[in-house]
Amino acid sequence: METVGGVLRIEVSDNGVGFEPDEVRAGRIGLSSMAERAAVIGADLTVTSAPGKGTRVVMTLPHKPRIPAEGEPDERQP
Repeated sequence: METVGGVLRIEVSDNGVGFEPDEVRAGRIGLSSMAERAAVIGADLTVTSAPGKGTRVVMTLPHKPRIPAEGEPDERQP
């Protein structure tokens, strides 16, 4: 996990059996569920996999600083 240029980037990868992303089996909702959840929060999701090559999931989310409520300290200032 890292933040670069105002974008939060989370990557999870493994060296498992992998799969063919274009051949997602009917009745499986894992990939579509992850994509829907990323979209709800305004993130982009990329899944890269290949049989015998493992899987990598990368989510990127633009960071928008929270504007403090009146009377709260403004932690955005250096």
